[in-house]
Amino acid sequence: MWHAASLQRDELCKLMIKDIHERQGVKHWRVHGKGVKVRHVPLHPGSQEKINEYLQAAGHGGIPSVPLFKPIRNNRRGTTDTALTTDGAYQLIKIYGQLRQNWCVLLAARSVPFLSTRNGRKVGCNSVKH
Repeated sequence: MWHAASLQRDELCKLMIKDIHERQGVKHWRVHGKGVKVRHVPLHPGSQEKINEYLQAAGHGGIPSVPLFKPIRNNRRGTTDTALTTDGAYQLIKIYGQLRQNWCVLLAARSVPFLSTRNGRKVGCNSVKH
């Protein structure tokens, strides 16, 4: 989602719930870049569903003025009411990448073929990277 929208870590961490809006019938992110630059990035419908699930699970979806992505725990400040930091976003991506790599290595070591649920064809680890 972050990569597909071409967002920088700082832009991702600055997103607020109110930054998701509709333009010409399509959901967009209002992304605040450097200075006063604002751009509108289309939001994939699948991403919107995942964001809705996340907001429902996190319990802060009804408040438009709060950060979209908040930390689960915050050892530096002792509160989770702030936005996810750029370092926090980096750590999450690092962990996700390591989990994906470990999973693919495990499959390869066991010579386990797995099938795509889209069309039944055999796929490799590169097809599950997004």
